[in-house]
Amino acid sequence: MSRLRAATRTIDAGSGSSAFNPFAAVARLLARLARAVFETLVTLVLRRILGERETFDCPLVTVSDVIDAHGLSDVGLLKVDVERAELDVLRGVREEHWPLVRQVAMEVHDGGGEGVASTSSASLASSAAGASASSASKKTQTGKRRTTVADAAAPSTAGRLEEVTSLLVNAGGFDPRRIFVEQHAGLEGSTLWNVYATRAEGYDVASSYDGA
Repeated sequence: MSRLRAATRTIDAGSGSSAFNPFAAVARLLARLARAVFETLVTLVLRRILGERETFDCPLVTVSDVIDAHGLSDVGLLKVDVERAELDVLRGVREEHWPLVRQVAMEVHDGGGEGVASTSSASLASSAAGASASSASKKTQTGKRRTTVADAAAPSTAGRLEEVTSLLVNAGGFDPRRIFVEQHAGLEGSTLWNVYATRAEGYDVASSYDGA
């Protein structure tokens, strides 16, 4: 390929695929420029955000500390959403206080990511012993994956989810048939799971929690 220059006009002469393509060259230049500008902007934004961080020392108390401090005789709903510190919260409930907790609703991060398999309406209705037919129907029409701990006993869940449900049964004294595990539609395969436990027969704690 040869390049001829006459006055202020540039003429590219060549043949085959090696000929100079000004449009492709400009496109590559703009792509590099856009990437450089984007990286610069992201860097500036992150520096601005992270540069304004402040660190605070906060006292931590357990659930049992709160129960003692306020003299509670009943805990209607223990709601837990603490970003991977679920077990720490549950282990902060002393043995004598678990009977006071009537319901638990919590988000659990399970590193295994696969968790509990989906259950059909029939299997859910048959496993939820003591639940009414209308309650079982409501639970299977939400478009979410849900099962009971009793259902999940064979293909046991991995990691944190299994530890949480085991603690609710063994330390908390909840009936496995009244502990429900679900993963919202669209989050299949993620690490996020919801766990609901209730001591009341036929009461759908998940429905109450969804509206909270």
